[in-house]
Amino acid sequence: MEWNGRIESFVFLGNFLRDFLDEQVRREDPLFSELEDAVRQSGVMNQWFVRESVEQALRAWTINLQKEELVKWLEPYASQLKDQAPDRNVAVIMAGNIPL
Repeated sequence: MEWNGRIESFVFLGNFLRDFLDEQVRREDPLFSELEDAVRQSGVMNQWFVRESVEQALRAWTINLQKEELVKWLEPYASQLKDQAPDRNVAVIMAGNIPL
């Protein structure tokens, strides 16, 4: 995947999270049901993950996953990242217990 495609993938994720946090969009779109279940289940499995805290963390990611923010963050590494080896599938694993 090319440089812009990589950035756009994360921008898409940020937009998805932003839409999820919009109450009206969330109710109308069935795509959010799995994320809604995960948010609900996180509070059941760990009582530190109250809905307000999870939503605050998601809001922070929506800010950081904007195109301008990603470009600004990655610009110092652009030459290294653009010349990388062939595409690979990766998983983004984020710790849920680190405060923002």
